Amino acid sequence: WAGMGELEKALADFDEATRLEPNNAGISSNHGIVWRMKGNINKAFACFDRAIRLQPDYVDAWCHRGNIWMRKNRYERALADLEEAIRLKPGFTYALNSRGVISLKKGEYDKAIMDFDRILRIDPNNHMAIQNMAIAIKRKNTPKGGD
Repeated sequence: WAGMGELEKALADFDEATRLEPNNAGISSNHGIVWRMKGNINKAFACFDRAIRLQPDYVDAWCHRGNIWMRKNRYERALADLEEAIRLKPGFTYALNSRGVISLKKGEYDKAIMDFDRILRIDPNNHMAIQNMAIAIKRKNTPKGGD
């Protein structure tokens, strides 16, 4: 339902799925994604927190929660969650990309380039990493104030 923009129907289905399987971290994490899509960050956080509590090695929940922190410009909290996702799954390109984006936002271009390079070694056709790598290199090579 969520993929078709039917967020209310998706939420109703996830409410029922949670009732039937209250200890399923995947259901909780996906429920959080729909809440995030709907714009309810607090409920999304609660779902990701629950997923992590239920299954501390659930990589997607760590990454999704980290991305919410990133969108709120809470980079240290975002990095903590993304680092945990990467620790659990070292080749997780989604988490590596998010960490690289934070480095870009902080002006830490060498760190960003390292993350995007790592992604491209895993997936040479990863369009987000290619685009972000180009941005990082351009910003690194542009004198301050000349972007």
